[in-house]
Amino acid sequence: AVVSTQSTGGEKKEALGPVRYAVVSQPTKEYSSRIHKWFKDKGFGFTKTEVMDLETGRSHSVDVFVHVKCVQQHLRQYMREGRALNYTLKWDNGQTRPKACDASIIYEMGMFSEQTD
Repeated sequence: AVVSTQSTGGEKKEALGPVRYAVVSQPTKEYSSRIHKWFKDKGFGFTKTEVMDLETGRSHSVDVFVHVKCVQQHLRQYMREGRALNYTLKWDNGQTRPKACDASIIYEMGMFSEQTD
């Protein structure tokens, strides 16, 4: 969901987030990346995606918040660092980072034979 629209040099850009950042791709696009930090006991973690700074025009990666409730229920037990996800992004007003929505784990060989805690 587009939160705001920015204008730079007469050109309008849709911003998906606080004031100066825009997701490099379309807001409704599905993203894929690996979880780089997971807190199993708290039920959340972080992955990364590329965003563009509308002031400088440069892209860089930002942390994306992933909550276990946004993952398909039957796959939640397989969440851990290094796991690959597909997700869409949502950037709520006032938040410093986007969050993953409608996340699903990308199947990897042997994933379902792993011991889960």
